[in-house]
Amino acid sequence: MTGQNWVRETPPRTGAWFWRLLAVLVVVVTIVALWFNAPWRSGVEKAEDGHDPTALRPSGTPWNELPNRPHSPSPTSPAPAEPSSGGQSHSRRDCPQATLQQFSSPAGLLTAGKLRVDLPGDWSEAGRVSQVLGVSSTKTQKVSSRWANFAEAGVVAAERGFNQPQEAAENIIACHVTGGFFTGYADHEIIESEPVTIDGFSGHRVRAHAANERVPGGGAVYDAVVLDVGNLAGLEVFWSGAVDEDARAGEALVAARRSLRVG
Repeated sequence: MTGQNWVRETPPRTGAWFWRLLAVLVVVVTIVALWFNAPWRSGVEKAEDGHDPTALRPSGTPWNELPNRPHSPSPTSPAPAEPSSGGQSHSRRDCPQATLQQFSSPAGLLTAGKLRVDLPGDWSEAGRVSQVLGVSSTKTQKVSSRWANFAEAGVVAAERGFNQPQEAAENIIACHVTGGFFTGYADHEIIESEPVTIDGFSGHRVRAHAANERVPGGGAVYDAVVLDVGNLAGLEVFWSGAVDEDARAGEALVAARRSLRVG
């Protein structure tokens, strides 16, 4: 044909379009994957699920009120509140936890430091009751699967709240009943407080009742005698506790206190 050039059309290469489409799909998939795995997205899912692993951590120390670990607190803060002169108390005391030196005593006797006390022979050796005593010898008598009467002799270091016999006696009882492990504690009241002299050594005695509906009889009576016998390690202590329901144990502990001697 004169004056015209015939150019044959070349059909498009289908392979190029395929690779372009594949590249676009890869980009889209990558963007979607990044969106679903973004850190802020993960946080939203945890919040919606409501699961917080830290909530599974225990917030306190379990307590086992068995005779070999009588019902006592584990106070760890450095200083107790100032002692009261009497009447009811509902406030919790924050008390020191002393490093323990535990001693055993022969049958029918309780000894620690320079103190000696007669006890019924069927009372059993046990771990310390008061966490503020650095030296301790303890015996208990089982009341139920959860509670035990106890008698303990030991030494409390002279520090704030425990420098004088009266305040030490008050705080030993208060630290025990308000320390967080006397489960069911309602209040406690000092029912007797008097100076004492034993074998020429002066001190103070405090008797208190703690109300607790979980204890057999509705509470417990505590009796603490603190003496200054010239021990450089601190004041020497004999104290005890008996549930209200067990009058016989209460009488035995009164007799034990009256047998207290130094030497």
